[in-house]
Amino acid sequence: MHWPEATLWRPTSTAEGPELWLLTGSEPARAWQAFATEFIDVALRDDVTGLVTLGAMLSDVPHTRPISIFASSQNERVRTAHGLDKSTYEGPVGILSVFEHFAERAEIPSASLWASVPHYVATAAPSPKATLALLDRLEELTGVGPAREHLRTAAAAWEASIDAAAAEDEDMTEYIHQLERTRDTWDSPDASGDAIAQAFERYLRRRGDGPDKK
Repeated sequence: MHWPEATLWRPTSTAEGPELWLLTGSEPARAWQAFATEFIDVALRDDVTGLVTLGAMLSDVPHTRPISIFASSQNERVRTAHGLDKSTYEGPVGILSVFEHFAERAEIPSASLWASVPHYVATAAPSPKATLALLDRLEELTGVGPAREHLRTAAAAWEASIDAAAAEDEDMTEYIHQLERTRDTWDSPDASGDAIAQAFERYLRRRGDGPDKK
């Protein structure tokens, strides 16, 4: 039998400045409060000073543009210090939202980073371009990030493979062009942060799901 498990990876050596710890694993099907409490107990015991959750969601975005990252926090000090948004979403959530809730209750500041991945290239394999964008934003937020030069090559190959597939499908090519025009409008100086945040909230409500459901 193979039971689902979660692992907390710690640095193997001590270094000056911030350190990143990594929690990986499967979302539990039950006992979320006990699961989150155990994680927070470990964080408090080992003086973890902040929590950043990472995720990705399928969205109406083109693969040819930079991956959009929605960065939010329920902590006012974190939002002020890092220029993050406050999510106003209400509805079903996943374990990451539970982690954030318990972290804030324990006075561990938290933030959330979500990458928008083109829905028309949805596969079981992860998107290296989205992973790279998340890690870049994580480093901006924390001041530290893992080595990721290999992801830049993988991201370029991922984009090129989609370009090749689209070149053989006129409908897909036109659809991508429509998404590009919409994205360019969003990226224009006239587009406000509020408008982008509202579009993100509309996406969540369309799914009937919280941003923590991968």
